[in-house]
Amino acid sequence: MRKKLIEAIKAAFLSEGYGFFQGFVDKIQGSELTLPALWLTPIEVAGMSGRNDGKVTYKIVLYLFVQNEQYDEQQKEEKWEELERIARKGIATLPMISDVISTDKVTIKPDEFAFTSFGELSQTVTFLADVYFCNE
Repeated sequence: MRKKLIEAIKAAFLSEGYGFFQGFVDKIQGSELTLPALWLTPIEVAGMSGRNDGKVTYKIVLYLFVQNEQYDEQQKEEKWEELERIARKGIATLPMISDVISTDKVTIKPDEFAFTSFGELSQTVTFLADVYFCNE
């Protein structure tokens, strides 16, 4: 299920022109990001119900990065709004292209702290994704 979920996230954001990268947050600094980029951290199991048939809830944390072109505050807000739209669209796409039955508790937090030497703008996107399973 994890692999299918990762592939669905990748597909949802590749269609928006984002490069796909994954790993722990501390690996971002030494990576060869091409912007715009999506960085997916390892997916966590946040809950599970059922034994043989049931539902797994995964916690997903990802980062969206774009080049900071020395934007003024208004331009940063516009860019963050664009990133938010892309994040919402990507999350909404998941149930259509994968086994995700629902997404919940979405948070999207803008940031201008640079994770890399590019000096990028970023957004941290966190959400829960529910997936049914069957252990036959």
